[in-house]
Amino acid sequence: MSMKRKLFMGFFGGWLLACPPLVLSNSSIDSSILVARPVVETMKQVVVLGDSLRAEKLAEVRVEATLLRATAWERQPYRTDIKKIGAAAGSETRTTPELLMHQTGVMVQKTNHGGGSPTLRGLQGNQTLMLVDGIRLNNSIFRYGPNQYLNTVDAFGLDQMEVLFGNGAVQYGSDAMGGVILAKFHEPETKNLNRWVPHFFVRGMSGQQERSARGSIDYATAKFGLTLGGTLRNFGNIVAGGDQVQLTPTGYTERNFDGKFQVYGKRGKWTFAHQNHNQFDVPIYHKVSLENHAFYNMDLQLRSMTYLKKEWANLMGALDKVEVVIGQQGQGEWRSFQKNGSSISRREKDSVDTRFVTLKVFGKQKKGFQYVMGIDAYVDRVFSERADWNLVTSTQKDLRALYPNDATNNQTSAFLYATQSWKSGLLRAGLRYSGTQVRIPTVELGEVVDNNEAVVFDVAASRKLSESLFVYSNVGSSFRSPNVDDLGTLGIVDFRFELPQYGLEPEYSLNKELGFKWKSDRAMATVCAYHNQLSGLITRVNSPKDSLQGYPVYSKQNVGEAEIWGAECDFQWALNKKMQIKGGAFFAVGENISDNEPMRRIPPAMFNATWMFQYNVNWKFVATVYGAKAQNRLAKADIQDNRIGAAGTTGYVTGDLRCRYQRRGVYVDFALTNLGNQRYKTHGSGVFMPGRAFQLLVGF
Repeated sequence: MSMKRKLFMGFFGGWLLACPPLVLSNSSIDSSILVARPVVETMKQVVVLGDSLRAEKLAEVRVEATLLRATAWERQPYRTDIKKIGAAAGSETRTTPELLMHQTGVMVQKTNHGGGSPTLRGLQGNQTLMLVDGIRLNNSIFRYGPNQYLNTVDAFGLDQMEVLFGNGAVQYGSDAMGGVILAKFHEPETKNLNRWVPHFFVRGMSGQQERSARGSIDYATAKFGLTLGGTLRNFGNIVAGGDQVQLTPTGYTERNFDGKFQVYGKRGKWTFAHQNHNQFDVPIYHKVSLENHAFYNMDLQLRSMTYLKKEWANLMGALDKVEVVIGQQGQGEWRSFQKNGSSISRREKDSVDTRFVTLKVFGKQKKGFQYVMGIDAYVDRVFSERADWNLVTSTQKDLRALYPNDATNNQTSAFLYATQSWKSGLLRAGLRYSGTQVRIPTVELGEVVDNNEAVVFDVAASRKLSESLFVYSNVGSSFRSPNVDDLGTLGIVDFRFELPQYGLEPEYSLNKELGFKWKSDRAMATVCAYHNQLSGLITRVNSPKDSLQGYPVYSKQNVGEAEIWGAECDFQWALNKKMQIKGGAFFAVGENISDNEPMRRIPPAMFNATWMFQYNVNWKFVATVYGAKAQNRLAKADIQDNRIGAAGTTGYVTGDLRCRYQRRGVYVDFALTNLGNQRYKTHGSGVFMPGRAFQLLVGF
């Protein structure tokens, strides 16, 4: 270990040992720190000045979804990011992954235009947990590295996104090694009782790169609320920056629907929700451009979720809230591909049916002490098919599928979180036990059963140093239980051929973080540093003498040891009643200790800066600059990955300019994107981002 990292870790250790003296006073308990609310109500971190010309002070920020308790931003002992969407849906983003594209601490990798995999602190895929309305999006075929699943969430149907960095395993279980991303769908509008409130917009992009439409309607009374929405989208091929060459094929179509029905009572509420997301003919661009395929398509990429939630408030005088959720979620992929010059077209179908139930109990605050405890169960059943279709003889040959058909993956967990708050700070501690059982049918061995258990913890503290300055620290472990993708994959994945491997154990991480927060009437900022130690990583091990179908052969083993360390900073400053700026920067360094080389897919240093100006109640202007350094610190697997190669990923700096006009409920958004017309892609991506383009949105 280098002297720099020894000093870095020593700084952590010394401060963490000093955490107990944070308990300085028992007087004047600040009950606003951890108030549980029957209805989720999270304030946005970014103040939209268009909402009020008198917003010269930054709004109070409260994080609830990822922390389970409503916690004032400056008092929480973690780094979080909140993006409020609501009525601005469609103005700033093309897809849900791209909502996070210029957020400090997040890099979004794009294998194709219909995907988007967020990287949190150097980890992505099945090492980062994604939630929708508090329900796990991750399932038993989530793979290591980039995947497209967050793009099966309709960005236009969301109210907000929350990101919790480096934490979340105690709250939500397996996979939160890099952190947690939570997408929250729109809640019924209750500001205008007994009135239908419609919302509609259309959006287009030059070069026929996008044509989208979204319609929704809300209705509420004092006893119930209803919201229904639908989205239709048609994406053309990307026109990349630089020489403005069209990337063929990259376009696809999309159809989505979502709805919520809520019933309000004196002691809580019922929520019934359904979401359905469908993408059609999504091409995997780099397979065609780099791997000699005539075509490689996701014929259908879908997600469907239905759930029922019951919340009881102020129960028996001892509990703030009890919450029970039960439901079903389905994820599916239909793929077809064919090599140039081949008469064989391969077709694959993979889907996961998930049934889940969760229970959370929120205790009342008493003398600054509160707790949350709960249990949850997720049961996955995997269905997988594969066949070769001979175009000459018109015959089909059934093959062993990518995953074992009818495999199951069951997870059951229990957790307890407790918080003690004082006027000068707070202390949190939590513990989770998780048990996982994977059953895989095999021809050779019959049914293979893999059982695993994991216990993780989290200890965190914050302290108020002055009226505006706060210090925080946390130490927590996370885990990822082996899933069906780890144990049963057979076939071509990315640039390798994988073989099944049984008897794997969970991966673990130990994250340590130290940070400072500044919160005044006009400004807020965070500066933090972290170190994440990873052990028992499930790593693909190459068999150098073997190859299948022209691809090197790999199998998975618990042999990986690694560490990631880095720093993040962000700020927001309201200059006056009409103007504010915000921005941030971050870097991460990953070391693969096992192989004595850099870790794979570590993002480069990145930055973003935004200037917002509210001219009057009708006009608002936003200018954004963002960029990344080149990433040429590569692992061997990065060099072998044809999306990266030996030269790595080049750096870039570009920006966007946006303008909104709104009057009497009608609004028009104009945008010029990628003003520098840079030909760029984020590290590890298989497709370039659009070049200089014009966007127009009209809605009411």
